Amino acid sequence: MNRIGLGLEQLRSPLARRLIVAIILVSSAITLVLTGWQLYGEYRGQLKEIDVAFRQVENVRLESLTQSLWTTSVENLRLQLQGIQRLPNLEYVAVREGEKLWAEAGRRTSVNVIERQYLMTHLHLGRTYELGTLTVVAGLDAIYRQIIARAFVTLANNALKTFLVAAFAFAFFHRLVNRHLTDIAKHLRGLDFGNRASRLLLARAARPRRDELDEAVAAINSMHESGYTTLTTLRESEKTLRLIVETIDKVFWMTDVGVETNFYISPGYERVWGRTRASLQENSRSFLEAVHPEDLDRVRVVLERQKSGQQYDHEYRIIRPDGTIRWIWDRGYPVRDATGKVSRYAGVAQDITERRRTLEEASRQRNQLATLSRRLAAVREQQSRDIARELHDRVGQNLTVLGINLTRLRDEQAAAPKTRARINDILAVIEATGKVISDVLTELKPPMLSDHGLLEALRWHVKQLAQRAGVAIKVMDSAAPRLAPEIEMAFFRIAQGALNNVVQHARARSVFVRLDATNGMAQLEVVDDGSGFDMAARSVSGSWGLTAMRERAEAIDGSLRIESAPGRGTRIVVEAPVGP
Repeated sequence: MNRIGLGLEQLRSPLARRLIVAIILVSSAITLVLTGWQLYGEYRGQLKEIDVAFRQVENVRLESLTQSLWTTSVENLRLQLQGIQRLPNLEYVAVREGEKLWAEAGRRTSVNVIERQYLMTHLHLGRTYELGTLTVVAGLDAIYRQIIARAFVTLANNALKTFLVAAFAFAFFHRLVNRHLTDIAKHLRGLDFGNRASRLLLARAARPRRDELDEAVAAINSMHESGYTTLTTLRESEKTLRLIVETIDKVFWMTDVGVETNFYISPGYERVWGRTRASLQENSRSFLEAVHPEDLDRVRVVLERQKSGQQYDHEYRIIRPDGTIRWIWDRGYPVRDATGKVSRYAGVAQDITERRRTLEEASRQRNQLATLSRRLAAVREQQSRDIARELHDRVGQNLTVLGINLTRLRDEQAAAPKTRARINDILAVIEATGKVISDVLTELKPPMLSDHGLLEALRWHVKQLAQRAGVAIKVMDSAAPRLAPEIEMAFFRIAQGALNNVVQHARARSVFVRLDATNGMAQLEVVDDGSGFDMAARSVSGSWGLTAMRERAEAIDGSLRIESAPGRGTRIVVEAPVGP
């Protein structure tokens, strides 16, 4: 009974059934093809025998039959027909002259026949006489019955062989593969990635070389080990994440699209909002009760945006139960299902009150710094003007008086030649000093800037610098209008600093300066094709010249942007609002 039960259990296996059906179908197809080919060969052989009999009748018997008919020897004719009828597969032979039957042998019994008729002629005295017709009929029914019987026997024999082969293949397959596949399936159904000891072992003898089942077992055990490791790591990560989520003051949340159901809210909600998570579970929109009235409409608009599946990032204020106001930075991200439809939202809300206070303090300090920078720039320019005035009014006049007196002293007749030479040297020094003072006055208070504007002052300065440094510097044409005096002075000083850096460090072959004023913003650009520099290294080490340029830009509420790289030149852009 156990063996019968085991056999029935094996037959329930879809894989085993498919194997048996495949073996039977393939074997049957092969058997049918081979049997059909064999029987067709036998059928062709029978037809060949019939054809041989027909040729024998035509070539051997026809002449003697004709002679017997000429002599009207009916008995002899009948005996010959009986001999022909005994040839294989010939069942009926007859000799007729028109409607007259001279003799016949056998009878027509087959439905399927091959019939041949031969004209019987006799040559007598040079004249050919038509005596009659010989009819020979070969029956095919016996051949068909013989072939069918052979086919039945062959097919029955091969069917038995096929059944035996299928049974053996099934038993062999079950022992080598199917029972192990069943064990593998049972193991996989009960596989526990949390239990490292549950490894798969098949009930089979060890083999010197691994086969496919061994490879499958090794792969499953490797997958189990990898799954155990991954699950362990995931559990540790989950513990760590839970500890982080429950410890930090950020609020992690997940809701449906319409904020009607809260799937999750982290403990940080109670610390930040000062409200219980249970109240939020009872009413998923109860957090709105804490939102500052001035921010409530804006928060509701963002929540409505969730329904369209958009990501959002916004800040708002809340009022805690104790009356304190906190700033919240809230970010929401759509979560899509397998079809791509937004099914829920997940996000994080963070208390950024201290950050806002820091930013407000930093903004206040920046405003103070900007005010100080503007004041410093104004003081600097005022000092430059004062120094220029002092140099012109005092030092310049004193040098002029000194030069006049020395000239008179030189021109006196009593002066000795040596004294005259020394006086000439002193006059040359006085003249050189006057030129230096004139250059300093120009640097401190460029006359072209106040008289003709920034563009002409830049052209004048570039011309002087190009003559001294031997660098091709071009000021691009511009339709920019006159700017406020403080902006023109700041732009001019920044251009001076940038061009001096080009001459001293860049080793540039060409430089261009462009001034523009559009859309309420004035822009000055200085570009060279020199050696450039590493922005990161320069930012770390610092540069007094670049710092001074940035301070001048900030003093007029502007900004300074520097773009450079080793071997790729430098581009300096300063922008400042020009007002209405």
